[in-house]
Amino acid sequence: WARDEFEREFHDDPETASQFLTDAKFLERTLKLQGSQPLDILESVRRNLVEERPKTFEDCVSLARHSFARNYTHKIQQLLFNFPADQ
Repeated sequence: WARDEFEREFHDDPETASQFLTDAKFLERTLKLQGSQPLDILESVRRNLVEERPKTFEDCVSLARHSFARNYTHKIQQLLFNFPADQ
């Protein structure tokens, strides 16, 4: 799970956003994909280039800190709450 999350967040999504910015035929190729893949890819591009795009170094640090807290603190605490050790 952690490896998949890392790959997605630090390789796949940035690579997709970079392709969107540099490849003129990116949208055309993406729309030809099967199922929900085009929507997933375009949502990833929107999230990375519009919604969560850091504008300063401080934004980068904040984004990384919140991502870490979300993935490695909050989710783990929720799992421990749902499934206590004595259960």
